[in-house]
Amino acid sequence: MPYDNVIRRNFLKGAVSASLLGACASSASGSEPTTDDPYYAGIQQTLTGMDLPEGSFRYAPTEAETMDVFDGQLWGQATQTRRQAESDQPFSTYFRIENTAPTSNFWDVGFNGSFRSDVAAGEVLLGVVYLRSPEAAGDATVDVFFKQNDGYENHVKRNAEISPGSEWTRYYFPVEYDESSGAGDAWIDFFLGYGEQVIDIGGIAVLSFADADVDVSDLPGIWSYQGRSPSAAWRADAEERIETHRKSDLTVEVLADGLPVSDATVDVSMTDHEYDFGSVVNAWKMADDSPEAQTYREQFREHFNKASIENGLKWDAWEDTHHRAATLETLEWLESNDVPVRGHTLIWPDFANTPDRIAQYSDDPDALHRAIAEHIRDEAGALSGRLTSWDVINEPYTSDEITDTLGRGSLVDWLEIAREADPETPRVVNDWGFLYEGSDEKREWYANLLDFLQSNDATLDGIGMQAHFSMHNKTRPGKVVDIIDRYASRGLDVEITEWDFRIDDPSSDSQLALQADYTRDMLTAVFSHPATTSFVGWGFWEGQMYHSSGAYFREDWSVKPNGCAYLDLVFDEWWTEETGTTSDDGSYQTRAFRGDYEITVEHGGTTKTVEATVSEGGSTVTVDVPSDEQSRTVETRQPSKVTKKVATFSGELTALGDASEVDCYFLYRVAGSYFWFATDVQSLDAPGTFETTIRHLRPDIEYEYYAVARTSDGKKQTGDTVTFRTKGNRNSEK
Repeated sequence: MPYDNVIRRNFLKGAVSASLLGACASSASGSEPTTDDPYYAGIQQTLTGMDLPEGSFRYAPTEAETMDVFDGQLWGQATQTRRQAESDQPFSTYFRIENTAPTSNFWDVGFNGSFRSDVAAGEVLLGVVYLRSPEAAGDATVDVFFKQNDGYENHVKRNAEISPGSEWTRYYFPVEYDESSGAGDAWIDFFLGYGEQVIDIGGIAVLSFADADVDVSDLPGIWSYQGRSPSAAWRADAEERIETHRKSDLTVEVLADGLPVSDATVDVSMTDHEYDFGSVVNAWKMADDSPEAQTYREQFREHFNKASIENGLKWDAWEDTHHRAATLETLEWLESNDVPVRGHTLIWPDFANTPDRIAQYSDDPDALHRAIAEHIRDEAGALSGRLTSWDVINEPYTSDEITDTLGRGSLVDWLEIAREADPETPRVVNDWGFLYEGSDEKREWYANLLDFLQSNDATLDGIGMQAHFSMHNKTRPGKVVDIIDRYASRGLDVEITEWDFRIDDPSSDSQLALQADYTRDMLTAVFSHPATTSFVGWGFWEGQMYHSSGAYFREDWSVKPNGCAYLDLVFDEWWTEETGTTSDDGSYQTRAFRGDYEITVEHGGTTKTVEATVSEGGSTVTVDVPSDEQSRTVETRQPSKVTKKVATFSGELTALGDASEVDCYFLYRVAGSYFWFATDVQSLDAPGTFETTIRHLRPDIEYEYYAVARTSDGKKQTGDTVTFRTKGNRNSEK
């Protein structure tokens, strides 16, 4: 086990090593557009930035000429007006369509624009359009159809139904025409016959890739969402909440003999978030001793500070001897690495989700109640005090066979039995669909359930909101905040317990970009809400995840764009690293994200590092430094016995000062990374040398290390950093 608590969370910072940040950096630069129209040029630059050809414009080379094609083509009981777009939009004009009467069919109101030249068989097109519904966000609807006439009848080549929100959102429509057609025999229809509504349509463009080797699946799709725009209104509110609820004032006071020290250098280095950013882990994989499992554990430890065990704490797994052993081994490993764990789950109230023997009690409520109570007491009691929360009840909305048998009051009973077995662990009800765009009925059902539980004094502490999303099922970020508000008003903590975002094609750049953007926005919306305490994913690696397309890391451990979005927020934008100097009063102030820190002060040739926690209300840290420069008490020596995987570190304690005993150890890492490892401690009561042999290094890798001497009162001295390279070529290692 590492000695120094400074290492306790430094593994988190290892997630943003230089190499990983490099993997997240975009290298696309785009080529010069072929149009002078600013908006159309921007579209082409966006495409080349996706490593796609820029295409050619099907209607006309300018936005204005294309809008002319559609102007005046409206039919039905509606009005069409052409308006100037707001200055913050990339396009210049838009159509406002106002339906003035009820409709019977979606095609009762619409307008279209025909292509003015022939369409070749196999020609791939990409439509681009901006949509919004200024008066009825989420309720208005528009259908977009790509059509073709073969001389006898019309054929639909692509269509999509969209319910735009109140903010402008860009949509892409890729389509391939499998047959040729003459000028005027292929077109786009916008159908708006969905009752009395107002729809704004702007930025219409269609690009052809007839002269490029592009498959329709390579092009961006229609899977955008309201609020994706960098200028979306919800973002400013979220940032304000983050500043208020996730950051605090930090003051560092530097004193020498009780007097303020000015011009001391203060380094503020975050080591862990107060907020929990986690993932489920698989107990079988965690307990395995294979190299793959070792990498799995290391990657988890580097990137997350909260865990949930995927299946190992479920009732049937708990009763399986081997599965329980793997689960307990996993729990012990997490505890030894100072990773908090949430419990999932005690009761999943369908017979299919309990051990087979429980079904025999389906007609015997008393026996069924006794069996469930016995299980809760057994498992919750065995793990008492070891978990941060318990999903006492899982998915009661759809899993209701047992509650139908025992009655709704059984939920109150289960929560109370869990409290008696494990009084200190908060109790949670966990379910899916809370956050879905169209789950109003389910949210109302849960409001009624919570009314029932709270009116019956149920010992419920929190809500677990699963968050299984996909490119076909997304909730706008602003609404996510509103939904959380509804439950936070009851005084309950909110945990995001099962996050993932699935895509259809992990090789599609546009789908990966969508996944990354929604990951960024979901994290931001949730983190900004003060009622939430954690954001836990349903896996993180393609090689061990229920829906592998949602993983942050590919099977070869390269980071995906959504992983970059996670890392950029958690370890960069929301990670505090500040350096400054003390003022005349000996203080240094900054705003810092709440969490654990190393505060390092340098003054007069002496360096002192202390640990601190920034919490709600702000924190003041006092660092006492010597008034006179002290000589260094420890030196780092060159390593010896360096092989492909082994090296012996060496240091020398040159003086003990006033201490009777000094703890000596080394910190080492791959050169240039952020993740420092601590070696075992050697206690010296007199000056002398000390050594530690490190095994399991990687061949042909440059490492760096330095010696540390620490006295019992926490004062530390460090030696110079020494760099060395292990022998061999790592590419030849098997």
